Parts: sequence; C-alpha cells; structure tokens
Amino acid sequence: MKDPHAMPESSRLTARLLGPARFTCGGEEVELPGSQLPQVLALLVLGDGRPVPMDTLVEHLWPDRSGTPTIRMAQNLLSRLQTALSAVGHGGLSVKKRMITLPDADSDAAFLEVLVSEARSAQSAGDPATALATYDRALDLVNGDPLESFDGPVFTHHALLLSHLIEQSRTGRMEVLLETGDYRLALDAAHSLLVDDPLSQHATKAYMVSRYHLGDVRAASEAYMQFQKRLADELGLDPSSDLQETYTKILRGEPLAADATVKAATTEAIPHELPPPPANFVGRGIETDRIDRILRENSRAEQPTVVAINGVGGVGKSALAVHAAHRAVELFPDGQLYINLHGATPDAEPVEPGLALQRFLRSLGRRSDERYLNLEFDNRLDVEEISARFRTATSGKKILVVLDDAQDAKQIRPLIPSGSGCAVVITSRLAVTSVDNAVPIALQVLEEDSAMDLLAESTGHREIGERSGLLREIASYCGGLPLALCILSARIRTSSPVALPELLNSLRTESDRLDEFADDERCFATSLAVSIRDLESSEAGRSAVDLFRSIGLHEGTDFSVEAAAAMVARSSGEVRRRLRLLETARLVVRTEPRRFHMHDLVKLFARRLSEELPVALRREVVDRLRCFYLQSARLAHRIHDVKAVDREICGEDFDSVRAPLTTKEEAYEWLARELSNIRDLSRRALKPPFANPEFAGHLCLLAIDPLLETYSRLSDLVPLAETAANAVVEPHRPWHIHAHLSLSELHLQFMKFDTAEVHSEAAMKSAEAVGSLRQVMMVRSYKARLAMVSGDYSRAMSVIHRVIPQVRRLGFLDLEAWQHVFKSLILDSRGFIDAAVESSTESVELAKKQGMATDNEYRFCAILNNHGFRLLRTDRWAEAHDVFADVFSILGNRGQTRSNIYAEALVGMGKVYEAGNRRSEARECWRSAADIARTLGMIDEDQWEMVVESDARNIDSLITSRNIDAWRERVRKRQLKKSDQRGERPGPPVTK
Repeated sequence: MKDPHAMPESSRLTARLLGPARFTCGGEEVELPGSQLPQVLALLVLGDGRPVPMDTLVEHLWPDRSGTPTIRMAQNLLSRLQTALSAVGHGGLSVKKRMITLPDADSDAAFLEVLVSEARSAQSAGDPATALATYDRALDLVNGDPLESFDGPVFTHHALLLSHLIEQSRTGRMEVLLETGDYRLALDAAHSLLVDDPLSQHATKAYMVSRYHLGDVRAASEAYMQFQKRLADELGLDPSSDLQETYTKILRGEPLAADATVKAATTEAIPHELPPPPANFVGRGIETDRIDRILRENSRAEQPTVVAINGVGGVGKSALAVHAAHRAVELFPDGQLYINLHGATPDAEPVEPGLALQRFLRSLGRRSDERYLNLEFDNRLDVEEISARFRTATSGKKILVVLDDAQDAKQIRPLIPSGSGCAVVITSRLAVTSVDNAVPIALQVLEEDSAMDLLAESTGHREIGERSGLLREIASYCGGLPLALCILSARIRTSSPVALPELLNSLRTESDRLDEFADDERCFATSLAVSIRDLESSEAGRSAVDLFRSIGLHEGTDFSVEAAAAMVARSSGEVRRRLRLLETARLVVRTEPRRFHMHDLVKLFARRLSEELPVALRREVVDRLRCFYLQSARLAHRIHDVKAVDREICGEDFDSVRAPLTTKEEAYEWLARELSNIRDLSRRALKPPFANPEFAGHLCLLAIDPLLETYSRLSDLVPLAETAANAVVEPHRPWHIHAHLSLSELHLQFMKFDTAEVHSEAAMKSAEAVGSLRQVMMVRSYKARLAMVSGDYSRAMSVIHRVIPQVRRLGFLDLEAWQHVFKSLILDSRGFIDAAVESSTESVELAKKQGMATDNEYRFCAILNNHGFRLLRTDRWAEAHDVFADVFSILGNRGQTRSNIYAEALVGMGKVYEAGNRRSEARECWRSAADIARTLGMIDEDQWEMVVESDARNIDSLITSRNIDAWRERVRKRQLKKSDQRGERPGPPVTK
C-alpha cells in the first residue's frame, strides 16, 4: 500500500528545501541557471499555492531598487522560469494582476508541517504508536539545514519557522517515548536536544526522568546541578518550580507520577471560536501577507505578538482579521479565542473586559478557576485579578486571540495573554497606540479592480457581459468600502435584473445615495453615527463634531487646515486639534502634514449633518469658504503675474483668510493641489441654494492663467474654462474675454482648431463690446498664434503684419514681442533663418523694454528660449549658450527649475554642448530635461526610457513645442487619423 505521506513522483513539481535545494518534476531535474531563478521558484513554492505579490519578489531580489524597471526585470525572470518549467512538462505559473501563483507544486517543507500537525493530533488523542511513526516520517524529510541554499530576510524567516517545526518534531517524539516508557530512546532524544539547546528545561527534565527510570539517580541529579549552574551563569535565573519539584522527588526516591512527566495530562479544553472565513474575500494581499508573516515570526518572540488593524467603519477590518486568523490556525494548536467587543456597534454597549475574561476562561475549560467565573466585576481590582488568572491560563501556550471591534486600549489591555507563543489580532476604528509592541495596520479602501471583483463575485456576475458597465459604476459609488459593496451586492443578488438601473439612478442622485447603503441589519450611516456619539461625550469632541458638520459644506473630499479654519473662523492651531480628534475617529484621514481627506460616503454623511444647521449659518460657512479660495487664488494669480490687476478679475480683500503663499513655486503648487476643489466649488456655485455665478467665474479664471503655463494635464483645465464661460450673468464682461481665450487655447493644445476658432471669435466680440483697446489687441495677437499652430501660415503672417503697427502705436510692447515670436517661428519653418533670428532678437528687446524680465520672468524666459533655438539654427553657438544661461539664472533664482521652460532651455544647451563635442555634458542636460518632462507629465515612463536608451537625442521632439515643424507633424498625423476613420487618405497639409 502506498504511503500517503510519501513525496509524490508525478508530473507535479517537487521541491526539496529541508537541506540543499533541489527541484524535480516527474523525476526529471529542473534546470535553473543562475542564482535568481532558484530563489524565485523557492519563494513561490513557500507560498504553498497562495498568490505571491510581484512586489514581494522585487523587494527580495532588488531591495535597494524599486519602480517600473525592477518590475520588468522581475517579469523577465518569471518568463525564464516559465520556460524552464515547461521544459520538464509542468503547467507553469499563473500571473494575474501582478500576483503570481505556482499551482501543482509540493515541497518537503509543506509535508513537514502536515506531518507535525497529524503527529500532535495523534498524541493528543492517546495514540502514541501513530504519533511516534508520524514524527519519524517528519524527521526523515530533514536532510540538512532548512533553506540552506538561499540567503535573504524572507528565506531567513521561513528557515526559522521550519527549524521550529523540526524542533517540535524532535520534542514531540521525545514526549511520546517517555509516555510509552521507552526511556533509553527518550534519553537519546533528550541528549540530542540538549546538545542544540543546553538551556532547554523541557529536555533537561526528560533527561532527568529517563536517567531516573533507568536507575541512574546520580546522573539525573548531576544533570540538574549542571543545568542549575548553567542557567544562573548565563541568564541569572533559577530552574522552574516544576523542575525543582522533579529534582526533589528524585533525591527522595519518590515515584514520578504520570502528571509529573514531561507531557502532563490536562483537562483543559482547546477552543476553536473563529467565525467562518468571510465569503468572497478579495484583495488585501499585501495586508494578509504582512499579518501572516508577523504571526509566523511569533514563534521566536519573547512576548505575545499584537497586530492592531484600524480603519474607518465598513472598510473590512473584521473580514481581514478573521481571514488572516484562519490562515494561521496551525500555528496555534492550543486554541483560537474570538470575541466581538462591540466598541462601535450601533445600539450595543461595549463589552466590559471582566465579562470578556470570564468567557475566555470558560472557553479554556479552567475548572480550577470556576469561582472567578461567577464574580460580578464592578471594580478595577476584580478585572486585574481575573486578568491575572487568564495570563496564568495562557502561559506557555500557543493561543490566538481575536479582539474584534475594540473600543480603546483600556478595553483591550486586560485581554492580552501572557504566553510568548500567543498572538492577538485587534480590530478597531481608533489606532491602538498605547498597547505595548502592537503592530499597527491602517486599512484603506479597496482598489478599483478588487472592488469590482468583490461586487462581481458577490452578485454572481463573474462573466463580464452587458451589465459590467453598470456594475462598475455601482462599484464606483461604494468608494472601495467592502461594507457598502456587500450591502449593494445582497440587494442585486436578490432583486430582478430590471432593478439594477433603478438602483443606479438612486446612487447617481447625491441626496439619495447614502440611504441606499442599508439593509435589514447593516447601515453605513448608522455605523458612522456611533463615531459621532462617542465624540460628543466630551467638550473637545463636540467641537470636533461642529467642525465635521461645517466640512460637510466643502464641495471637495480633500481639504487643507487653512480652508477648514476659514470655514469655522478659528485659528489653524485650534482646528488642527479638532481634526486630530476626527482623524482618531477615522472620519478624516491625514494625507499630508496640513491636508486631510474624507471618503465620499463619509462626506455625504457630513453633509447630511450640516443640513441640521440653520440656513443663515450654513450660508455664512459657505461664504467664508468661498472667500478663502477666491482670495487665495487672487494672491496666487498676483504672484504669477504682478501686472494682471488690469484684467479686473476680482478685487483683493486683505482682511480675509488666505493660503500662506509667498513664492511662485508655492502658488503653482497650491493651485495644482486645489484644482479639483476649485472645480467642484465653482460648479456648485452655479446651483441653488447658495448660487453665486460671479464667484464661479472669478475663481476659475484666477486659477486658469497660472496653470496654463505650469500644469501638465491641460484637459483638467477645460471644465474650469467652461464653467467661467457659462457663469457669465451679463455678456461682454472683461473676464468673459479671458474665459473664451482660455477655452480657445486649451482646444488649440488638443488640436481642435475649429472649436478654438469659435471661442476666439467669442472673445473678440466681448472685447469689442467692452471697448478695451488692449483686450481687442490681445485677442488679435492670439489669433495670429491660432493661425500659426493650425498650419495656416499665410493668414498668420497677415494678422501679424496688421497687429504689430497697431500694438506699437498703442504702446503694448509685450503683445508686439509675442507677434515677433510667432513671426520668427514661421520664417524659420519657411527657411528664412536670418530673418527669423532678426525677428526673435526684436522680441527679446521688446520684452526687456516692457519689463517682462522682472514682472513676468516665466514668459520672458519662453521668449528667450525661442531666440536661443533660432540662434542654434544659424550655428551661433556662443550667443545661444548665453541665452540659455540667462534662462537658467532667471528661473533658478526664482525656484522654477522644474518647469517646461527650464526643460526646453536644457534641451537647447545640450545642443550647444553637442556642437562643441562636449558629449557627456550634452547627455546630462538632455537627461535632466527628460526627468523634468516626466515629472510634469509631458512624457510618460515609456517615452522617458526611450529618451534615455537613445542617449537622450530625441528629447527635442518630445518636449519642445517651439519647433513649428513638430506642430506641422502633429497636424498631419491628426488629419491622417481622421481620414482613416472615414476610409480615405488625404494629401499633405496645404501651406498657403
């Protein structure tokens, strides 16, 4: 009959890791050249069929590197491993969403774990023969040190676990031999253990008992005396009371009763109280692996291991804790305790620690502590006393304790066991910081793909079909919260298909959305209400709740301390203290030192609470918030362009609270970070009950001008420009002109020339109606740029020749300078290089006369860059060098070295160096330009790699928009794409 515990000899992969590593498949050796392939395969085998994150491989193989390059290197290794496995007939790896699984694999390490568990079970069931045979099989697997072929923290961790299992096998075998009276073999086993660990009291007692039963009392006594001296010398400790009692009985010649042997009989129960594993558990791979690793390292700890999972209500803390606990059951053979402490359960009082301890002692079958199980624990002394009994009951044991939904550390601390082999997994909304050695795990919402997987699995829609779009939109409204996803899943699963669009319509309605996340037992809003209830128990908490209500009137989910302070008219210091309480209650999450985020559903709950405020107070809060954003944007706009006040966008209120902005870098950074809030605030300002179109238009325009020159994702600015254009109450206002000009420029960037032309005409009509000559000239100047970029050079030159004398006569030197920039670009593209340089030189001189070098240095540097590139075309390298050096000096002094203008200057300087055979300096310039372009989003990761691999020579075509030929090529490709869609091929673009 075949041994069921024998290592398989089939087409499955077999790994031998308890000694020198060896991998076989169907009896054939797996060829794994190099050192990394065996490591990767060993890591996957040790995963025991569980998915291993790609990041785990990267962290092990390249601990000092990260990012896309290392991920690709790992992917290459996996491809090579796939080839090696296929060569021996193995099915290979499964890679899904950067999680790697190795199916059809066995290892001696996994067999060892199974055999040790079966042997312990047989030993507990009173079947010593089976236990002894199984322990022998387990030890036969060992052929050296576990994982001796590998190095690294991951393998060291697994090697420690496997060494512990081997030690358990040797110890268990020794115990069985003592129980069966085979004292000679027990003596050999004890001696072997003492060679490896001379301070083992367990093995010392077995050695003494064996010697005593073999009639060698003197040797038994000497063993005790030597152990006593060794323990005192090395650790300064005395032997345990049990060992001392055994020594006394040996000296007196008294018989050693069965309960005094190494394995004493016990009447204590082994509890298995974990709830069933959560159904449809998805995601959380990183968190699960981390908890698994912490619990497995517990075997070497000197005190209980504590894992504290915290997060907002409904984020899936309990599911993760139970899931992780079930994965680690075999590590805690003495039992698993579970209790729901109801720290944040609606309509339920938190469980008193004394009552929880009573339950634990009953579960452990502590009959000797029966008198403690009936006490009424009304004072602190009683809790301390029963907590001490619980620590006694868990001393020397391996027990896992799951404390679900804890309220605070005061409730938790008495429930911590004392055994060094014990572990505790805590879930709570508050971060547990005062429990010694607790490892915090802050649980975040599920990623989009995991949320979709959970919804699809729970509803039975595993096959992606017609309803996948609806399901994905439903998942988006849940914001990655498992509780919300599970509530909606249950409704979808039990309802008819026609109810799905109805549910989706309710979710799309903001006022109804929160009510959809409730069923007969669960309610997300009620769950959040518990946090509010707990906060309102103190005066400081009530102030925090007042702030929470006010934040509900903020349109965005992300906000700064300064914005929150403006809403409640309090100091930033006071608001920070209130926000700290809200953060502790997991109602807000800190994302940066002075910024916080609210989950979408939490934000809806806050808005619902804000509706309880009087209308006048709500309007006051909204007005203060709008004033903060308007004046902060006004300050950022003024820092960007000190001469922009003549645009009459909005007046400045020096008494209002504003963001602390002093430099251009700070102004641009603030605008970019607040862009989504500015968009949401302006949109809401167009709707009742607190409509204010003037505010919406002003705020959008103040943000657009600086961002047009510094922000990489221009598509994000289109909604702002559209809102500004739609917010006009009366036509032909000064800021109406700028709204349409901004829209035209944005559409021009996307090469939508017809739409850009429409908005430029609208801007011209408003400028003429307003009667401002400068505004009219500004729009005419822009029309020259529009014609040039669209490829109509003849029309562009015609506009330029009309505009230049007009703006010169009116003294608008900055507008004249830009006309010469456009003219130089067109002349250069037509081959008139000298004329182009002359025109670009004129643009620089005019800009200097206008004072742009000090008032608007960013645009001045753009003009300098244009002149520098024209000089390059005539091989005037020294002059070009000086021009680009000026750009570096001006932008460097103002802290704008991470801008597209600076990157363009680096490209030009690289060309200067290349012409002078200074290749290394040229490459350095181009590489720096590519880094800036990647940071700004001008090029993606693949383009960056392409630039670097090509010695950075093609960076010009990627980030430099000053070359008109590049624009023409973009126009041509766009025309080709449109004609392909129509099924025709156009000729080359016509140049008039």
